[in-house]
Amino acid sequence: MNENNIEKEVLDLIKGFVGGKEINLDTPLIGKGGIMDSITAVKLINSVEKKFKIFFMDEDLNLEAFSKGRALVSLIQKYSK
Repeated sequence: MNENNIEKEVLDLIKGFVGGKEINLDTPLIGKGGIMDSITAVKLINSVEKKFKIFFMDEDLNLEAFSKGRALVSLIQKYSK
């Protein structure tokens, strides 16, 4: 899957968890100013793992990796290689 497809899929997943709010890859997800709470973030992580058939290692499950959609896309690319 190419980067543009990953970006679109990630945005679609996020929108499904935040009620279809208008977002982009730089919208804060969790942490300061984030649009998700911790429970929603966990649900997003599970959905991403299922969608992309990947499994995140514990060391990658941190605020920085899920701070924005762009960071999540990078993490997915890391595991999709």
